[in-house]
Amino acid sequence: MKIFRINIILFAFFILLFLSDSISANASNTSFSATPVLSGDNSNKDQNSYFDINSQPSQNHQLKVKITNTGDSVIKIHAKVNTALTSDGIEVSYASNDVNKFDASMKYPLSKLTTNGDKHDVSVPAKSDVIINFNVESPASNFNGTILGSLTFTSDPESSGNKGNVKINNAYSYVIPVVINQGTKAKPHLNVSNADGKVINGVNTFYAHFKNDQPVLMTGVEVDNSVYTKESYSNRDKPLYSTKKKNGSIAPNTNFNAVIPTNKSFKAGDYVFVSKVYWGNHFWRYVNHFHISISKAYEDNKTATNSNNNDIWIWIMGVIIAILLLIIAAMAIIYIHNKKRK
Repeated sequence: MKIFRINIILFAFFILLFLSDSISANASNTSFSATPVLSGDNSNKDQNSYFDINSQPSQNHQLKVKITNTGDSVIKIHAKVNTALTSDGIEVSYASNDVNKFDASMKYPLSKLTTNGDKHDVSVPAKSDVIINFNVESPASNFNGTILGSLTFTSDPESSGNKGNVKINNAYSYVIPVVINQGTKAKPHLNVSNADGKVINGVNTFYAHFKNDQPVLMTGVEVDNSVYTKESYSNRDKPLYSTKKKNGSIAPNTNFNAVIPTNKSFKAGDYVFVSKVYWGNHFWRYVNHFHISISKAYEDNKTATNSNNNDIWIWIMGVIIAILLLIIAAMAIIYIHNKKRK
């Protein structure tokens, strides 16, 4: 599957999401398309590929999308409303989500504002068009800010022949972004709750957990992240690892991790994660101290696919040697004490 991420303000456009277990398929084989039917309250002057709505409190909006089947047979389309989240790559993400992924500060997920349900299934005859409609009611008067989400349209898998002994079935999706602006713009409030290290996709990774707890869409974000040992941070030495993200985007009312992948094993000790975030005239700097224990480093290094397992044995030998030294020291103290008693 190829996943396309959207920067809603800078690059608003259709995304063809290729959902397939095939490693080779031609997008030109797609037999349907999805086009927003724009009206006065949801159109925009610069783009015609997404819904851009300036809403009044409790106002109802009909989001209509024309599904065109250019194929020779009927197709079934699954339509769904998604609420935008922020990925660990610091990009707005429209992947399928559920309420358990929503940040506690998100009072009005787009998927919860649809009054006629957030899922529709429709059959589209060959060489025909069908209109799918989602009714969205904007929040009451106490809301000021931006709500971000999308309408996703996915076809049932279509057989595209056989490759060897494997039958290839392809499904395709269109994603249409939805932006609802209401009232005055909210003031940004970005913060970091904690930092630590863990295994992500088989890689030992340092991370800081961010939270945007305001209904503010942030685009063109730049984030500089660095990890130091406690000693190197105190001595103003160079960081162990660092990454820089340019032109990132953060969805309203979401939490995410800013990550620094490594190619090495974790080592026990005290660390400092430093993040610098630039957005327009805003600047944030966060410093988070954290500790990685010997047991955590050992367990994570066993799990990580990129970990150098030789380091594990070095730590084990170090612990064994330390224990032996303690035993020898204790025996020496006992021997000297007994000798004095004699």
